[in-house]
Amino acid sequence: MLDKTQQEWLACLAFVYIQQRHYTQALVLLEALDTLQPENPDTLKALSLAYLNMGYAKKALHCIDLMLEKDLLGAGDDDSRIAPLLLMKSQALWKLGQTEPSRACMQRYIAASEPIDDDTMAIEDHLDSTDQQGKP
Repeated sequence: MLDKTQQEWLACLAFVYIQQRHYTQALVLLEALDTLQPENPDTLKALSLAYLNMGYAKKALHCIDLMLEKDLLGAGDDDSRIAPLLLMKSQALWKLGQTEPSRACMQRYIAASEPIDDDTMAIEDHLDSTDQQGKP
């Protein structure tokens, strides 16, 4: 069994592999870490990213859904805390041919990523009013 320091070292090494786009090597380490630390959000996020980049959209979606369903990031109703997961989920759904759920997830990501201020609200109100009038 690996101690905490050794597990952290493996996680760092997996991150370096991801940064260098060596996803196969990263997956070996991340899957081992997932066995040692099930439901660790940092490991699951990295696994999701590596799976997506390797073309394993279904596996990525499983990791993302696990984090979202069990609220492993402690986000509650705050979508801004899970925005990166929403983006990855949208990508995974798109790769699986689920275009409508992918679009919905992307809209949720965009809404979670944009700060709302008075200027943004004024622009959105203007766009909504022009859409209703049928004018650009």
